[in-house]
Formats: sequence, C-alpha cells, structure tokens
Amino acid sequence: MDIMIIIIFLMLFIFILMFGVGMVAYVWAKPFIPYFIAKLQKKDILFLIGKDSKVRIIPAKYSSGVYNTSSPPYSFLHKVPRAYRFGDLQCVFVHDSWGVTLDPDYAEVIEELKLKGVTDYEELDRRLAGRDDKGKRIPDDELLHHSDIIRIHAFKDIDFGSFLSFAADMTPTEIRSHIDESIARFIEDQKKLDGGKKDGGMGMGFIVVIIMVAVIGYFALKQFGFM
Repeated sequence: MDIMIIIIFLMLFIFILMFGVGMVAYVWAKPFIPYFIAKLQKKDILFLIGKDSKVRIIPAKYSSGVYNTSSPPYSFLHKVPRAYRFGDLQCVFVHDSWGVTLDPDYAEVIEELKLKGVTDYEELDRRLAGRDDKGKRIPDDELLHHSDIIRIHAFKDIDFGSFLSFAADMTPTEIRSHIDESIARFIEDQKKLDGGKKDGGMGMGFIVVIIMVAVIGYFALKQFGFM
C-alpha cells in the first residue's frame, strides 16, 4: 500500500514537472509559433511593429502586390520590389498604422524631407503643387517634383517619384476594407448580370486577383494625382 502511494505521488510529481517544463517551453517559443504556422501554410511572414512598440510575427499571403493577413485582418501594399529572408521564409516589415510595407532607404528619404521642412502630407502636397496654404506660389528652391533625385547614405540616389508611391497615406484596415468592399460589390454585380447562373465564367480566384490589381492601380493613380 505504501509503495502504491509513493508511485502515485511520484507519477503526480513527474506530471507536474512535465507540465511546468511544457508551459515554460510554450512561453519561450510563443513569439515564434506564427513562423511555423506560416511554414506549414506556405505563407510569407510580416514583422508587424505595433503602436505599443512591440514586434509580432504574422503569417501573410502575398498576391498581386498585396500582403493579406487573417488575424489581425490587415492588407499592406508592397510598393518596393524587395523582401528579406527569415529562416526559410520571405518576410517584410510593416507598421500597424501604415498600409505600405516599410523600406529602410525610403525611411531615410523621409528624414531628408524633414530637413527640408516637409513634416506632413499637407506640406508635401503644397510643395508638389507649388502653392502655399493661401494659394501663393512658393519659392523655386522649395518646390518638389516627381522627377527629383534625393541622395541618402553612401551617396545613394532615390527617385522621388517612386518614393511618392511608397508614401501613400493609408492604413492597413482602410486597404483591407476597400478591397473587401470592391470584391463584394463586384460579386453582387456579377450575380445580377448572370441572373443566378452558376455554369461557365471565370474562376472566383481569378476574379479576386483582377480586383486586387485594380485596387492597387486605383491607389497608385490617386497618390500620383491622376484621380
């Protein structure tokens, strides 16, 4: 009887010990679990920088120039044809208040613009338009043009027109909402045109890709002032 009690307490002790070790291992590995989820799902990963200054790894699906996440439901435009590697997966860096993937070179362009007195989108628009907030023409040395070249570290030149596409004033939730709204509206219109038919037509995946390309084009045209 005494031996049985000892065995029971020993097994209970081993169970508690294993449970404790498992919890410690889970807490240590928790920040990297999304990496393994992304690898299993064959997705890319985002290093999401939050307003609270915390960095999280988020699995994301890349399609037609947009990174889409499930939780949180964000969408990020990938304006710069550059990505990085984390382990076996492709990754980019994003901020939860900006709907465009981050790029270190363009971040330096922002610092250069600050030195020129451009600290917000309103001032950027005024410099591009050549007029101040009262409609008066600003001096030529303060003007900005799409064709300008901005020099950053190590004498590297950045095309200002490309930077303007990167500096779009959009949040990831706004982009996701716009994409979802466009897809829903297109599907509803398609149903009305088809009269409820289910046969024939393009695959839904192909339709979604077309809509996402159109949305990206819309934001690009809007940013460059064509819309």
